[in-house]
Amino acid sequence: MRSRYGAGRLASRGSAWLCTFALAPALAQPQPSVGARLDRLEAEIEAAESVSAIKRLQRAYGYYLDKGMWADLSELFTEDAVANYPAGVYVGKESITRHLYLNVGGGEVGEIGLGDGRLYNHMSIQPVVHLDPGGETAKGRWR
Repeated sequence: MRSRYGAGRLASRGSAWLCTFALAPALAQPQPSVGARLDRLEAEIEAAESVSAIKRLQRAYGYYLDKGMWADLSELFTEDAVANYPAGVYVGKESITRHLYLNVGGGEVGEIGLGDGRLYNHMSIQPVVHLDPGGETAKGRWR
């Protein structure tokens, strides 16, 4: 007497053979060299490190801003930076620094901390960072 599961085993073996047969062309493709694979992995690591650095930069910006640490915040900008704030567009590190002290901080240049009655609590969550394929520029947004 034949087992009623025998046909299932045969079908299962047939399916496995069919999957192997279907994958055979993909498996037969030439594999990249070890050097090429290492180059690809190195590029992926560099991209991941870049995205991580951008996220750290955003966290530092928010922390320094919320604490009124204007000198530290200013150091995050390059000499040729352009910053768009509700009070206007500021070009260059010196212009941005002055804006941070006078308009954002509400005090005098060199005065650390927030102005009287000011409380800042910027939440930077849900980062989405897009690195261009060459890794030279990136765009990010936070909520």
